[in-house]
Amino acid sequence: MNGKPVSTEEFKKFLNLEGIDLDEDALELTLDAAISYCNKRNETEYTKDDCPKEVRLAILGLATHYFENKTVVLKGVDRLLDIAREKISL
Repeated sequence: MNGKPVSTEEFKKFLNLEGIDLDEDALELTLDAAISYCNKRNETEYTKDDCPKEVRLAILGLATHYFENKTVVLKGVDRLLDIAREKISL
């Protein structure tokens, strides 16, 4: 396997937090939780090399939500993962 589907640096860039000192553990926890959820939801183990763009967006969106709100909203994430699993486009 070739790494996580979304790196911590990509997540920081997505959040526009580059160069800001913050709790790296909280950032990693939210990103890892989002990756885990998406992997379990689609019954696969995505890597950097095989992760569809819809799943990457789902991971980033869910991790952002976890990081900023500390709550879970899954309806939109579920739809993005359905799209990726069904191999249809938006």
